[in-house]
Amino acid sequence: MVVLLLQREELRDLAATTADAPGRATHSSFWQVDQWVDYIVKEVVMGSGVEAVLSSLNSYLAFRSYLVGYALTLADVVLWGQLQGRG
Repeated sequence: MVVLLLQREELRDLAATTADAPGRATHSSFWQVDQWVDYIVKEVVMGSGVEAVLSSLNSYLAFRSYLVGYALTLADVVLWGQLQGRG
């Protein structure tokens, strides 16, 4: 199991360095990934209202495989990490 314990700025730096790597978000979608990471870190947490957040994520992903584009990005990994941490 991989444990992702990074601060927000470290996540932003990681996203920037992998933005143009094969299979990663393009530079133009870097900001989309960044926005998703912000949202996930702030909203996908234990507490009241999490069911509504998970329901909206479920709706968003109903016809998509990934949060941004057509390949795995840091946003997907951060979401997975937040959900794993809830279990």
